[in-house]
Amino acid sequence: MQLSITLVQLWNEWEIRLLVLLSFTLQLFLFFTGGRRRRSSNKLLRFSIWLAYLGADMIAFYTLGQISRLGDSINSRDPFTGTMSLAFFWAPFLLVHLGGQDTITAFSSEDNNLWLRHFLNLLVEVSLALYVFWKSMGNNNQLLVPAMFVFVSGIIKYWERIWALKYGSKTDLNSTTSNYENNQLPLLSVEQDRYCDIVCYALRTARYIRGFLAGRATFQMGHEIRFTLVEYFGRFAEHGAKLKIIEMELAIIYDDLYTKAVLFRTWTGSIFRCVVHISTVVAFVLFYANRKESYSRVDIAVTYALLIGSTFMELVSIIMAMVSPWAWAFLKARNFHWLTNLFWSIFNIVQPEKRLWWSDSMGQYNLLRSIF
Repeated sequence: MQLSITLVQLWNEWEIRLLVLLSFTLQLFLFFTGGRRRRSSNKLLRFSIWLAYLGADMIAFYTLGQISRLGDSINSRDPFTGTMSLAFFWAPFLLVHLGGQDTITAFSSEDNNLWLRHFLNLLVEVSLALYVFWKSMGNNNQLLVPAMFVFVSGIIKYWERIWALKYGSKTDLNSTTSNYENNQLPLLSVEQDRYCDIVCYALRTARYIRGFLAGRATFQMGHEIRFTLVEYFGRFAEHGAKLKIIEMELAIIYDDLYTKAVLFRTWTGSIFRCVVHISTVVAFVLFYANRKESYSRVDIAVTYALLIGSTFMELVSIIMAMVSPWAWAFLKARNFHWLTNLFWSIFNIVQPEKRLWWSDSMGQYNLLRSIF
């Protein structure tokens, strides 16, 4: 009997800490493996990503609910709840986790059609996080400011996920992207079959391919689009160049459907992401500067893990954006010659011409299996 009571008390003490760390671990796993799904046909990897994708939201939802239940006991004298005075500071991090990672917003195309459900979830979870703030405001004022910066990051990242899901939904497949993407790409070169010409053509035409996914035919598009898709495509002499263009176009469409890539090709998305970067760094600095003698070492370690992990992933996101072909195209369109050459050299190292953009395997339907 005494052993069972001890185990219950131990679980009550560590439950939220372990759940917060589990949520962070799942996000870290999705961040580094989400992008590999396009290049890999490994079934174990895809199954692991599927489990993490489904479990991440459930864990974050449940943990945020558990933190909200602490209420007044978060500062009580109970040795198993009063020690967790930093728990309210973890609530906005769970909003950040619910916002998902840049490398995966949807596991299948059906997930995109549920964007409205995520919008309702955002309202509920933001209200819940605000409730946690309100319950803890009187005793944790010194951490209220850094918590608000993380809270802003969480709202923006959740909004980014909803935006990306909506953009990949069936109703938006036929839509065009912003003028930022349409107008800030370099002009197509008259020289053909160079790798840079292939990349430039694929970036410019990928948005037109979205129309095919929505059921549009070539004759339903404008003359300029038909010329670019048909006649200009025929100017590439080598078959390998044409196959590379199709490979890149499909990779770009995959990123538009299943990641947050499209957000970084708009001014609004770029500005909000800068706000996320700045807010994360400011929250880390403010927490580091605060006095922490009244908090337990375990809670401080968990908080530093969340802050350092978030800052690290934001830093990696910046690097990923810099080495993407869109960054090179943006600079080339503005005639920043030395920066264009630098970014192109980096892109060539990360994604050389001979490296595939996909898994080099294609699923096939077996007619015999449906008969026997």
